[in-house]
Amino acid sequence: AGTDPGELLPGWPSRSRPVQVGERTGFHPGAGWLITVVGARGHDWGRLVLVCGDPPPHRHVVVAERAASALAVHRLVAKDTDSLERQAHRAILTELLANPVPPAELTARASALGVPLTGRLLVGVAVRPRITVTAKTTQSTPVLLRELAEATVLAARHAKVSALVAGDDTQVRALIALSPEAGVEAVLRRLAGDVHEARSGAPAVVAVGTTGN
Repeated sequence: AGTDPGELLPGWPSRSRPVQVGERTGFHPGAGWLITVVGARGHDWGRLVLVCGDPPPHRHVVVAERAASALAVHRLVAKDTDSLERQAHRAILTELLANPVPPAELTARASALGVPLTGRLLVGVAVRPRITVTAKTTQSTPVLLRELAEATVLAARHAKVSALVAGDDTQVRALIALSPEAGVEAVLRRLAGDVHEARSGAPAVVAVGTTGN
């Protein structure tokens, strides 16, 4: 608490990976982090970090471990809903829509999720399921949207581009961050093609737009 996210988050992926404690919960004196593993049923999927500078008191360890357990239980209970990653992406996309000129803290959060925004060409993508009578009887719209979101994530990964991806009530929104040298049209054609191929049983409409220069 009290730490400026704009100072904490820049370069997060490259800074956090080398910091290891060798046990499920431990303090790393070099980083000043109390770290506890998040996971359940033998599957670890994340870490919870408490920035504390000095070796933490036992009560901080207890709080961190309880928070990690709560996250793990939430993921098990809500396994049929959006992942934590999709929720984080949705929060940033919502704030970006409300702030055309994003504050430094927001760009730092996006960068920490592996999607740098500064100095990039930003391309907005909307993917809407084309609901047919057959689709209505076999799958609900929320299920279709979750599958479309995952298809969009995989398509961006295959195209080797960074993207924020999240669904709302009617469509999947994505913000693709391309380097200035990227072939925009080729990337978008590949991404749209992969989404259509992945969802051939439930057609989708893909629309794109760019911020320009």
